[in-house]
Amino acid sequence: MNGLDGVSSLVVDIKKFQKLNKEAEDLKAKQLLECEESIRNLEGIIKTKDAENQKLLREYQALTKAYSALQADFTYNYQLFQERDAEISSFEKLNNELREQLAKSKNEKEILLKEKARLEGEIKKEVNRNNEIELYYQEQLQEKSREQEQLKQAMEAEKMSTINEFEATIRDLSREHSERIKLLDQQRGALEGDLKDMLAEKDETIKKLLQQIREKELMSNKYLAENESIKRTFAAKIKVLEDEKQALDNSITEMMIQHRTEMEELQKQHTKQHQQLIASYEPTLARLKSDIDECQTVIKNQKESLKICQRQIEDHEKQRLFDINSLRNEYEEKLRKKDKDIEVMKDKEWEYTKKLESKEDMINSLKKMLDERKQEAESLKDEVKSLTERENNTKREMLRMSLQLEHEKEQKDKEINEKHDQMLKMLKKERDDATAILEDKDRQIDELRREIMVLNTELSLAASMKKAPYDKLKPQNKSSSKYQQLINEIDDELSLGSIDMVSSPSSFSSKMENKEAPVDVPKVNASVDLLTVSNMHMEQITTLNSLVTELRLDLESQKEKLYRSEEKLISMSLENKQLRAKLKEAVHDLKTLCKEKEKLTDMSNALKKEVISLKERNFMIENTLTPLNVALTTEVNNNSNNTNGTRDIGVNGKSKPLSSRKKKH
Repeated sequence: MNGLDGVSSLVVDIKKFQKLNKEAEDLKAKQLLECEESIRNLEGIIKTKDAENQKLLREYQALTKAYSALQADFTYNYQLFQERDAEISSFEKLNNELREQLAKSKNEKEILLKEKARLEGEIKKEVNRNNEIELYYQEQLQEKSREQEQLKQAMEAEKMSTINEFEATIRDLSREHSERIKLLDQQRGALEGDLKDMLAEKDETIKKLLQQIREKELMSNKYLAENESIKRTFAAKIKVLEDEKQALDNSITEMMIQHRTEMEELQKQHTKQHQQLIASYEPTLARLKSDIDECQTVIKNQKESLKICQRQIEDHEKQRLFDINSLRNEYEEKLRKKDKDIEVMKDKEWEYTKKLESKEDMINSLKKMLDERKQEAESLKDEVKSLTERENNTKREMLRMSLQLEHEKEQKDKEINEKHDQMLKMLKKERDDATAILEDKDRQIDELRREIMVLNTELSLAASMKKAPYDKLKPQNKSSSKYQQLINEIDDELSLGSIDMVSSPSSFSSKMENKEAPVDVPKVNASVDLLTVSNMHMEQITTLNSLVTELRLDLESQKEKLYRSEEKLISMSLENKQLRAKLKEAVHDLKTLCKEKEKLTDMSNALKKEVISLKERNFMIENTLTPLNVALTTEVNNNSNNTNGTRDIGVNGKSKPLSSRKKKH
């Protein structure tokens, strides 16, 4: 019974062991099926992801194409806007420069008018002064000679004629100068500014176009590099996931191989144990139990390893899904940003199209203005030619006038110097005549003194001879004392007059010759009566007194005339100097006006040369711009044909056809 019980227990144990083996095999089969299903699911997920990635790549390529097309449209419109903005700024600058030039020309005109008024006032003052001086000079020199009056009148007439001619020439020159300044300012503002600004704008537009082309090339290269880097990262991640998948497959196959080898080993052991059990039942029970325990531990370990593998697979799948989601999110964010940028660019493009329409109208008006300016420039050329001819004629006239003025000035200076020399000679002669007359009068006075002394001696002798009474001789002594006082006074006056006097008139000599009478000194005889002698002496003394008084008066009048003539000479010399200085200033002003005229002619010639050079440069630039314009038109037409009306999006996301957008080249 015990043996049967042991066999039954062994059979039960063997059945349990078989059940356990079946359960283990079922578990392994289930796990293998689950692993295969998970692998299949992963492969399906990878395929779907690949399909999604291909779709995304296609969408990305389509979006990049649309973006490149929109970018090309935007760059083209942006270039047009920049060109129009540059043109507007250049026109504003030109307007400001023209206003500044007008203000400067107005200020210069006011300054010239002020200078003209000042010069006219000075000339009038000088004319008035000259007239007053000449009138005063004529009034003072009427007594001298009529010839001098005639000469002065002729000088006045010549001066007035020259001054009037000078004023007329100054007025003509100032008028012509102002007209030429206006014409030159208009020419300068109309021709130079427009042409220079247009050339500068064209140069700037060419430079901007080249810069924009370079920038667009750099941007396109950058976008291509970014796309390539994204593709590389995406391919690298796919490769990593494929490597992980292959590693998992390899690990699963290795686990399966290990499991099969273990199962084969277990089966071998089981067969060996079954044989051993058949051979020896009891000793093998303990071994079977131990083997069962070991199998259970091995199964547990295998379950744990399977769980770890499942966890690793789940972790890898989660990481892969996370990476895919992150890539998707990044790609979607980039697409959203690009969509926003595209919308913003479309809005800007729509606004720029509106601005372009207004600016195109401005450009058309400006072109009309340019055509009008060209016509004006052609008309101004003819005017410049006529002006150059007139300027040459005026130069010749100015040179002739300046030569005439210099010649007349030299002649007038010579005449004035000759007149001055003649006046000095006349005054020197009068002074010499007056000194000679004074010397004669001094001699006569000395002779009179001697005669008076002789008379006094004779009177004293006669008184002593006749032995007249004291009462009769007393008046004689008084008369002699009076004579002595008169003689002393005459000596004092003559001494002072001879020192102070410079010249005396010819009338003095004539008066002295007419009034001068020989003094007969009577010879005293014993028979002559004293009364007759005294009466004769008294008559002679009275005549001498009258002569002395007349001499005094004549001397005083001559002194006054000499002082007046000297003052006139000094004033005339000063006026002559002033007139010479004014004539020098007038000649200097004429020279400055001639120089300014030459400068204006040089400026007009320079302006002609600049206009010619600007026209040549404009022609060259137009020749260089024509192939660029043709190339740009062809490129724009190609881009518009490629986009097929899907580019232009208006404000608030509303689409707008390409036909509604205007593009100028």
